[in-house]
Amino acid sequence: MSGVKDGTKWRVAVKDVFEPAKSAGIQKQDILLAIEDTEILDAAHLKNYLIERTTREVRAGARIVVWSEGAARILEEDMPEFLEQMTNLAAEFSVYVQAGVNVYLDPSAEAASENRAIMFTPQGTVAWDYHKVHVTPGDPERPGEQGIPIIDTPFGRIATIICQDDLFPGFVRHAAHNEVDILLVPSNDWPAVADWHETISVFRAIENGVSILRPTGNGVSLAIDPVGRVVAHRRGASRNDENTLVASLPVRRQWTPARAAGDSVAWLSAFMLVVTAVSVPLRKARTKKRNRGIKVPYLPSSNGREL
Repeated sequence: MSGVKDGTKWRVAVKDVFEPAKSAGIQKQDILLAIEDTEILDAAHLKNYLIERTTREVRAGARIVVWSEGAARILEEDMPEFLEQMTNLAAEFSVYVQAGVNVYLDPSAEAASENRAIMFTPQGTVAWDYHKVHVTPGDPERPGEQGIPIIDTPFGRIATIICQDDLFPGFVRHAAHNEVDILLVPSNDWPAVADWHETISVFRAIENGVSILRPTGNGVSLAIDPVGRVVAHRRGASRNDENTLVASLPVRRQWTPARAAGDSVAWLSAFMLVVTAVSVPLRKARTKKRNRGIKVPYLPSSNGREL
């Protein structure tokens, strides 16, 4: 599996019972770098740049390409042309390409945009058009309502969520219950939460026994195996950084207690906490009431003083 982060390239070899797959996670330019490079701020230039990097990776052997969250910015009226362009690219190279797109809606719409992850297949079809369900508070996005989309591939069963979706364990667990092998988590962070969100992703891999590929803009990109080992790690770097990170990523899912128990342990703990919080004061009150009428005799000491 390989990934590209606007100038930072990393590769992860996938080994399992499935056919080994080379994949790429392509990230949009970091915000601070984008401000310095006005070309990147141009939506058309950014889209062409992402497609160029995608083409470069598939020609190098990548079979699955994943863009980071909202890597491209597309107007709603331009989406048909974009979909056709990406469908043709995936079919031409016989690869899976998931494009992370912020689709900007008509100004009269209730929301300003939609945060979408669109999977294009080697057959020239759209496997899913997933809308981020759990929108970050304050983002003017229209939330999605569908569940986690899943596709069977020669490399195992693949599913996707987007960024903050992974903060909801019950939601992510649907992927495990549907025997997903690789969970794609395109993301976009900011420095204050980058390390924390990295840790959350490791927890989700362990809880659900799945491999996670997480290309992240403005944060930490990760490839994690089903037992939580970080086999590929790349923090935000400069646009011209061409470093390559190599690792082996198993893609076969693992059974985990968390998949079976779900939130039952957490709910049981919460129930016991409530029971304890109620019972301890009651027990103290009953003890105090019983002792209220008891007279404690004094015992004289050897010198005649009361003990």
